[in-house]
Amino acid sequence: MECDKERIVEAVVALLAGQKKSTGNPQGGANKQLMPEEQRITLTIVQKRFPRIRYQKLQCELPHPYRKCGSAEVCLIIKDLSKVKNFDQDIGVARFKEGLQSAGVTGVTEVFTFTQLRGEYKAFEAKRKLLSRYDVFLADDRIYGRLATVLGNKFFTKNKFPVSVKVSESTTLAAEIQSAIESTYLTIQGNGPQCSMHLASPDQPVEELVANAVEAVAFLKKNFPGGFENIRTLYLKLGSLSLPIYVDTESPNAVPAQNPPKSEGFAAPPQDVTTVEGVALKCAVTGRFMC
Repeated sequence: MECDKERIVEAVVALLAGQKKSTGNPQGGANKQLMPEEQRITLTIVQKRFPRIRYQKLQCELPHPYRKCGSAEVCLIIKDLSKVKNFDQDIGVARFKEGLQSAGVTGVTEVFTFTQLRGEYKAFEAKRKLLSRYDVFLADDRIYGRLATVLGNKFFTKNKFPVSVKVSESTTLAAEIQSAIESTYLTIQGNGPQCSMHLASPDQPVEELVANAVEAVAFLKKNFPGGFENIRTLYLKLGSLSLPIYVDTESPNAVPAQNPPKSEGFAAPPQDVTTVEGVALKCAVTGRFMC
């Protein structure tokens, strides 16, 4: 089964008709009893071989975003604003918010420093409330690698782990935050053959739904691990209804195994060795030396 625009149009129209019939809503609106995630049209991907990675989040910009900047609850986690021991983080955050406004940044509901996050959200219940309070989490790229142990596993399972943004780049920060809020994301956990990405709200016009789905398929052809040949099936899903738009029956043996590239993680540029002329060594973060 080929994945073409005509098949996507048929699937979208059928999903909306089925949702309208199942809810008994003559206006064709979304079922208000569904959770917010279930009120969106989702593209589900079943892959032949899944890469040996623990977590990968790929950003896809949609031509017609289902989530607009300013209409979502957004939390931004930033690096500590001062290394002074008794520095008042609340005052620093207030000044930082003023800086965001002067830089033209909109759509950010709340800002936390890393110290505030670590101090105020240690308990599981506090993390659960934080998770449910915001639609999107963004994080300063300078502290992004430290968030996994602080936020916990729930942020991964709910596909709400923060998106990295370059807070230090003030000239491009507004555009980067808007793009992060309005994009959709393909999250690959590496622990199973299935993953998904939100495409649209059923309240959007059919033309916008189709355009988003076409863009998502084009995105997968360029960025999916193992290439588009690694995809077994694509489904469009709305609530409990799902329809296939692409099926590949070829053997997974034709798809090469996808292993993450190995990195030595060199922490410093090569240094000359005083005991041997003309030789420079590189030291990895593991302590291993290489020429």
